Amino acid sequence: QEEETEEEDTDLTLPMNSTSSEIVMNDKIAVVRCNLNETGGRGNGIMILRILKTKMNDQEITVIRNKENPIKASESAVSQMALSHDGTMVVTTSVRGTLLRGFTTDEEVKEKKILEVRRGSSQSRIYHIAFSKDDTMITCIGDKGTLHLFANTANKACKRENVGSSMRMLSFASSYVSSKWSLAQAKLKFGEATLFF
Repeated sequence: QEEETEEEDTDLTLPMNSTSSEIVMNDKIAVVRCNLNETGGRGNGIMILRILKTKMNDQEITVIRNKENPIKASESAVSQMALSHDGTMVVTTSVRGTLLRGFTTDEEVKEKKILEVRRGSSQSRIYHIAFSKDDTMITCIGDKGTLHLFANTANKACKRENVGSSMRMLSFASSYVSSKWSLAQAKLKFGEATLFF
């Protein structure tokens, strides 16, 4: 009779100088960009990892973690990520920069995507994504110079709604028309930016 063996936890070493396009983490969760494209190239997926133990030095952090199935975040490569302050949600955008998608970090939830909002229709390089301190709002800024503010409707404490198209009720409406758009925008004039709420 074969003995049942539990799947062993594995080590993952992460460089300390990683950018928010590669890794975002707090003391319990690490979200790492991974490659789900068969053709190679930069990753269009994410792995949500439970941090069980850490060993840190000046150059790298080793995460002792359990295995988690990767999530397809977008068709094209993930360019930016942000983790909510409470660690329950990660928001990603791709190199196209047209959509922001939110995924739950709860391993008990099967449907991982819990939010999708549209920044715009044309491609934009997103510099940064940030959550408000209470995690009810999400903002992003890119090379178009427009700051977009979205309601995080996946958060039960959020009392605001994002904007829908006036044509969304039409039976032939595309997913583009039925998208939820930012509830506020501001045009800014400066270079690459990092956002702080």
